[in-house]
Amino acid sequence: MVSSFAEGAGMASPSSRQLLAQARELIAFSWTQHADARDADGVAVEPWAADAVSWSLLGALVVGYERLRTGDGEGGAFVALRRACVLLAAVLDSDSLPDWNDAPERTRADVLAALDEAERHPFP
Repeated sequence: MVSSFAEGAGMASPSSRQLLAQARELIAFSWTQHADARDADGVAVEPWAADAVSWSLLGALVVGYERLRTGDGEGGAFVALRRACVLLAAVLDSDSLPDWNDAPERTRADVLAALDEAERHPFP
């Protein structure tokens, strides 16, 4: 396990890229704004809820984190989430994932493109 942010500099862990890919899959299925996730009736729910059918960028990352946490443990999942956020920060024009996701001009295509770019981006 990587114990410090500096260890492994220059590369993102496979788990961080996996987390970004999982978030992309969820958002490609259905994306939402102004909530982390929504059910089929459009009601805001927790991102990991069984009835969630659409996700924001942050909500999709939370789902990916939860999936990794069950497989890699909390420490490994946290490192992957932190590195995924560093990759996203390199390509987004905002310090806030919810603010960026919820911008009136934002589209699902924008979110998918950002995830694609972050997944390809070298780790700083």
